[in-house]
Amino acid sequence: MDSGSGLTAAVVITTIVGIFTLIINRGTKISEFRQTWINDQRADFAKWGAAALALAGQRSATSRSADFATLDETAYRIRLRENPKKKEWEPVLDRMDDIRRRLIASPSTPIDIYDELKGIAAESQKRLKKDWNKVRNGEIGYSVLCFLVPAPFAVLLVMGIWAFRPDLNPFGHDAPKVQEQHVTGTVQMLLPPAPPSPQPTPAAPKSPAVAPAHGRHQHS
Repeated sequence: MDSGSGLTAAVVITTIVGIFTLIINRGTKISEFRQTWINDQRADFAKWGAAALALAGQRSATSRSADFATLDETAYRIRLRENPKKKEWEPVLDRMDDIRRRLIASPSTPIDIYDELKGIAAESQKRLKKDWNKVRNGEIGYSVLCFLVPAPFAVLLVMGIWAFRPDLNPFGHDAPKVQEQHVTGTVQMLLPPAPPSPQPTPAAPKSPAVAPAHGRHQHS
């Protein structure tokens, strides 16, 4: 395995695992807070509805002022949980205010608010269901991470395979290393060959002697 490729793969794996762990821990903590928020919201709606029914039926267990204190306390807690930018609970809070005004207007006469309470409960269930789905499915960052995380892990898998098997990497190969071969045994010294003996130089052929011509010139 190439040391450079192994180190790169280890660094990338450590980084991805660290980011993945950080996002999971953060998403888990936010989901816990959201679940606590949902439980508190349900508890306050139950207390508010019970106090409203007691006031509407003129059958307070302790006193009318105590029931109104419970009604107002739970209503304010619900209102304080509202996001001022989104205002998702504004329709529910408006209907709660209408019931409170009706209860104040009828200090001694029973009134029927059961249908109004059912409407508030149905609307609240829709809102709480939406938040519960966020808890069940995880936060947006966690969901996006779960969607994208297979891609880098697939890349890491391929990098790991190429690190162990460089010959499978189609994007380049290192030049094959020359393997050193060590010859063992007796070393025999070879003498250099003897220089060739000089050959005798052949004698140059003699040119034939030219005989003087007789009687070539005649005296007249």
